[in-house]
Amino acid sequence: MSLVQLTYTVGILNYNTRELLLENIGRSLASGVPVRNLVVVDNDSTDGSAAAVAEHYPGVRLVRSPGNLGYAGGMNKIVELSETELVVLVTADCFITLDTVEQLVSGVAGHTDVAVVGCRVIDNRTDKIQSEGADVTYPLGVPMSRNWQKSKDTPASLVVVECAYAHGAAMLIDVRKFREIGCFDESYFAYHEEVDLCWRARLRGYRVVVLGSAVALHVTYGSFGRFPETRWLLSERNRIATNIKNLDLSNLLVSLLYEALYFVAITIGSSFYRLSAYRRSYYRGLASLLAMRNSVLRERRKVQDGRRRTDQEILTLHPKAGLLSLIPALSQRLTVTGS
Repeated sequence: MSLVQLTYTVGILNYNTRELLLENIGRSLASGVPVRNLVVVDNDSTDGSAAAVAEHYPGVRLVRSPGNLGYAGGMNKIVELSETELVVLVTADCFITLDTVEQLVSGVAGHTDVAVVGCRVIDNRTDKIQSEGADVTYPLGVPMSRNWQKSKDTPASLVVVECAYAHGAAMLIDVRKFREIGCFDESYFAYHEEVDLCWRARLRGYRVVVLGSAVALHVTYGSFGRFPETRWLLSERNRIATNIKNLDLSNLLVSLLYEALYFVAITIGSSFYRLSAYRRSYYRGLASLLAMRNSVLRERRKVQDGRRRTDQEILTLHPKAGLLSLIPALSQRLTVTGS
């Protein structure tokens, strides 16, 4: 038995993607991932997902959530149930192999300051790279995936490369550091949680890295595929909440000023560029953020009290982007959250 088999758990989170979940488990086991290393958390699916796993894969540990915990709550539950030092967190619509797992584990081995390891995520519809680590723009905090839409055959780095955050569809976390950081913020429910988690990890003095030779196949978008406006609402609300929590006061004020300008740009520009659905979602996201402002501010105090690095250090992975230069990032973002 190899050392890697002793140190990791592969946790799969599912919500109403029965066939993808069964295929995911089958692929993982066929690649060599031991059944004892697998755990599935089902977020109260209504499509028979849990029953299907119990029938077809009785050896896999299955946990039925009494309600839909969202991505954040579901992934936190996986880590809570795990008894290993490392956990590979995977959504049901993202396929990995034993080789992927072993490479992710190698990304943490010998690096005591690494909290999260990401991989190259391939979009199954286009065979192009969806993400290979990512940066976050300053001051609006818009995610920008590295190697976006490049060929899946693009040469990959064989060593870990530091990034602002790793794609949440497939990432490895160091459990001790994950708990120290505070786990995923369950108020987010879905979208942007990995950005927030990785940002908090870096504020605590840890590194987030990506290993491009480790590959995952993402069958986008299994759970929210029919609801782009819900994705936009959650993405924009959580993006702003992440800025509020993690930026120091001076940079937060700059971010909020740009957000006000962005609000005006969206209000005016949506009429010309047929973005009315996105505009409505953005407005609803702001209203939702206002309703949760007290909890966001409480979390901000925790994050700021526990930070070990300055924004000057952190923002080296946050390229500056004014409103006009944000067009490519926003185009990428709308494509990711709207397809």
